[in-house]
Amino acid sequence: MSIKNINFRLIISMHYTSEMNFDYLEEDININIFVLVMTYKMKWSELKKKAIQKGWYLARNGKEHDIYAHPDRKDILVIERHESTEVRKGLYFKLKKQIGF
Repeated sequence: MSIKNINFRLIISMHYTSEMNFDYLEEDININIFVLVMTYKMKWSELKKKAIQKGWYLARNGKEHDIYAHPDRKDILVIERHESTEVRKGLYFKLKKQIGF
């Protein structure tokens, strides 16, 4: 997770209604907005390393996936064999929750 500081210019318009004259006041106002950026880009090889660190072990090899098991859990973890490609966003969050990091 990283924090980014973003500065931008805000234009404030003030309306004066006397005699139907409209004046616009333009000011520079610095507003700091902190945006939490959650990174989810991870390669399959990195995800596999995280799983092994958390106690998952290779139970068997499937045709296109590796099947991992955990000694304390009943479910299995399926990791694709696309070592250098990135894990898709939705799948990343699902596997992250399942692995426990």
